Amino acid sequence: WAQDAINQAANQGIVTGYSDGTFRPDNNITRSEAISIINRVLDRRPEKDHLLAEEDMITWPDNMDTSTWYYAD
Repeated sequence: WAQDAINQAANQGIVTGYSDGTFRPDNNITRSEAISIINRVLDRRPEKDHLLAEEDMITWPDNMDTSTWYYAD
């Protein structure tokens, strides 16, 4: 049911799917997935020159692992 919309969003780089190459339109969207989509649509990304020093950054319990795919989003 979502194939056309997924293909269009993937072709525009808005969604990339899961690491196994699948898309799961029947799954609930997570906060990290939603904000990744929003940031891609708005062309927002962190700029190294504008980041706060680590001791001044606000950290969130679900985004403390800097190796996760969604960390920068």
